[in-house]
Amino acid sequence: MTKSAAVEVANIPASDLKAQIDKARAHLAAIDGLLPGLVSLDHDGRLHSGGRLRDGEADALDAVIDTVALDPAPYAFLADRDGGLDPKELEVDLLRDRLAHVEVLRAFAAEVRELADHLSDTALDLGARVRPVLLSAYKVARVAAEGDATVRTRLARAVDFYGAIGRSSAAVRAKKKGSPPPAV
Repeated sequence: MTKSAAVEVANIPASDLKAQIDKARAHLAAIDGLLPGLVSLDHDGRLHSGGRLRDGEADALDAVIDTVALDPAPYAFLADRDGGLDPKELEVDLLRDRLAHVEVLRAFAAEVRELADHLSDTALDLGARVRPVLLSAYKVARVAAEGDATVRTRLARAVDFYGAIGRSSAAVRAKKKGSPPPAV
């Protein structure tokens, strides 16, 4: 995706970006409505699904369908496993249609995944522009907070957040060494 010098997500005011995201969410809801009955697997289900086709495998399976269609009788023992309506006949047209669905859904999923990658990459890019500067400001503010109650109050959420990370890291290190974690 190319970046336009005129309009870039980083240059859109946050309130406008939120409005754009709300519109995008409405489009996502509309897409979801256009595709009723989508299945949701858990992580383990995705990892171990027998439905993961390799590149080019759909074409190979289509050749199997063509072969079965020539004379379906020897394949009748599979009829109760095709998910069709006739438990005595392997429903070749149903299998061909489902295989076509697989290809259409895989292609669309790849497009959506690419968009999700662009969104995630943009968030990472913006974070990389903001975080280092603000971490340096945090270090300065920590010193200022020692003598300024207002700074200390304003900075409290950041101190709590980074302090919790430090305590958690210390506990992990202590556990690895076999010694008790430091007192909180």
